Amino acid sequence: MVRLLLGVLLFTGWGSSDLLAQSTSALSYGTLIKQVTTLHDSTQRYALFVPSGYTPDQKWPLLLAFDPSGQGDAPVALFQSVAEELGYIVAGTYNSRNGPMQPSLQAAAAMQQDLNRRFSIDPNRVYTTGFSGGARVASLVAYRSAGGVAGVIGCGAGLASQVPAGEGLPFVYFNTMGIYDYNTPELRELEQQFKGTSTAHRFVRFDGRHQWPPETVAADALRWMDLQAMRTGHLSRDLEKLQRWMIRDLGHAAEAEAAGDAFEAARRYRAIVRDYAYTLDISAAQAHVTRLESAFQEGHDAERAQVLAQMEQAHALFDLGQQFLDPQRRFDARITLNREVKKLWKQAEEEKDVTERRIARRVLSMASAYFIEAATIHHTDDRELVLAYLEVATELSPSNPFTWFRLSVAYAEEGKSKKAIGALERAINHGLGDRPEQRLWVLHHPAFSAMHNNKKYQALLERMESV
Repeated sequence: MVRLLLGVLLFTGWGSSDLLAQSTSALSYGTLIKQVTTLHDSTQRYALFVPSGYTPDQKWPLLLAFDPSGQGDAPVALFQSVAEELGYIVAGTYNSRNGPMQPSLQAAAAMQQDLNRRFSIDPNRVYTTGFSGGARVASLVAYRSAGGVAGVIGCGAGLASQVPAGEGLPFVYFNTMGIYDYNTPELRELEQQFKGTSTAHRFVRFDGRHQWPPETVAADALRWMDLQAMRTGHLSRDLEKLQRWMIRDLGHAAEAEAAGDAFEAARRYRAIVRDYAYTLDISAAQAHVTRLESAFQEGHDAERAQVLAQMEQAHALFDLGQQFLDPQRRFDARITLNREVKKLWKQAEEEKDVTERRIARRVLSMASAYFIEAATIHHTDDRELVLAYLEVATELSPSNPFTWFRLSVAYAEEGKSKKAIGALERAINHGLGDRPEQRLWVLHHPAFSAMHNNKKYQALLERMESV
């Protein structure tokens, strides 16, 4: 019943002409609109891009985006260029973020309902995308839509636990991850679950960490959705465009091999064969698949070894973190942990050994997420324990502004204003304040109320305002 209701909310027409015309004249086309408030609920907000050529006389594809931090405009900006090229409406909610799933599902329903009131949406070409926890939201929204979502672009994470992978998935699936992403073990396993199935899928890797993909990868993902729409007949087949895209994909594969990554090249050639065999001559790609078969198997085995090493090293750090729970063991565990973290950072900066570098960077990121989560779990239990966990998290991920911000809040809550200001300054140095709402986080956070008259605190606010 819940699934059916969500499907009705998200994907029924809401499409009478008077509703489609409502409020569209007040919106600008061809540019990023930072904030739109839904017509039926003033608490629901989203960022929006509408192609410059939009007209209500035709149906338009729609991409719904979910950011784990509620930064709805970030994915809209990421997909804006290719959305203009392909003619997609893109919307990113500000009301979805990591945490309980229900608010994100409600945000998806509210956003879709509002978009269907304002615009002429193609019901056969609705897609979702998300990063990290937002990727899981995107998959669950699609799965519960009762066939109302044609495809999902998952970034940096896999499917929601309620969504079965592989055969029978009711939507096509494109996944991206950075080669240093700590979720590599999960996504490697997910890719294996799709192997040999009839479900259209593509897994693409890029040079990066746990993050939204680069704009070029995002563009390829949306083009791939159009490729699949042509395959199913929901979009007119354009052989010239398909040929151009296949040439681009062949180029990406060749670049990977030229860079020394024969495994990634083999993966990309295999994807080309799967995706274009229905309409184009894929003999060149198939020849590369055959030629690189041994490299593919070797790369597959090597990646498995990397994943095992990553999990072993990460769990060693997790075990040390568990020792923090015992005040008598905390000091010694912290010393050992600091030593291991320094060793990992040395490996992470290794120039010659690519394997060691990848493993170390994934472990550092994975452990950082673990200690942040541990601090959240014990937030009201032991304040000194929370500080210890967050201090370690900043050592594991020293360039993450949000980790420094959380540590600053924790210090402020304990009345340690000097340390709070120091941590807040580090957060700002690493990018906190790049977005206007982040200054409001600091200005209105109750933990900082006692510091409002502190000159250093005021100076930091002024720095954020000048960004």
